[in-house]
Amino acid sequence: MSCRTAGFTLVELIAVMVIIGILAATAAPRFFATDTFAAAGFAAELRAGLRHAQSLSLASGCATRVVVERTGYRLQRWTGGADCNDRAGKPLTIGRPGGGLYEARTPADVAVTPATLSFDSFGRPCDDDGAPLGALLTLAVGEQRIDLQPDTGLIE
Repeated sequence: MSCRTAGFTLVELIAVMVIIGILAATAAPRFFATDTFAAAGFAAELRAGLRHAQSLSLASGCATRVVVERTGYRLQRWTGGADCNDRAGKPLTIGRPGGGLYEARTPADVAVTPATLSFDSFGRPCDDDGAPLGALLTLAVGEQRIDLQPDTGLIE
């Protein structure tokens, strides 16, 4: 008769610990990484800002400028010129309805495509000189994409 004891050998325990260590080293950084969520959140905020700029232009008849830089974005209007569409004036950052300025900083480690555009009084996207865009404009925010249709101003 043999006497068998239940349990694991030392070799089996070390092998399991090594496998758990390898899995933890590869999976933990992905599990705790937040840059994907930060990029998605910033892309949603930028989309909302673009739609707000377009709505402001439609409602007021004044062009609204959107400046997207690697460090963030801001919405602006021209002041000090002959009227609110006079690009000879100075661009001034627009205030948010709830207070503060309509601008946001790009999250750390999130790449953004820089662009400067404006929406005319018909809601169409224009280049910085006021000429309507001739082609689709795509802004990249991390892995996210924001497309602006040239004729309709549709923001996808």
